[in-house]
Amino acid sequence: EALQTRWRGLMPLDWQPAQTAADALRAREKEEESLASGFLSTSGSVSLEADFNSYAETIFETPARIADLARTNEKVRDKAALLMAFYAVIDPRFKDTFKTLGLGEIPAAAPIVEKPPTGLENKAPEKK
Repeated sequence: EALQTRWRGLMPLDWQPAQTAADALRAREKEEESLASGFLSTSGSVSLEADFNSYAETIFETPARIADLARTNEKVRDKAALLMAFYAVIDPRFKDTFKTLGLGEIPAAAPIVEKPPTGLENKAPEKK
């Protein structure tokens, strides 16, 4: 929930999620507005989840794109930093992964005070 609240705070003030498939298709027509608003793709603009997923996909598949955009686009930088902070909650080793991917220059976001989802903790199960 902390992630969702913080991600929503990075969305444009007038942003609303797509209510219908037709709304989602209309969003795709606004390609040039997307990046200026912090969306990596128009499909990312249809919901918080789609936006987060587009960042996760790009960070792991084309990290150089995120690194380049983050140098000049504050919205992209802030979303990338928040996503990386979230992954670090799941497993702190992601911090090193992001550095290896060339994303070490993106300033860290404030930590997310949230426990990892159940079952994703980076520890051995307790023996009974």
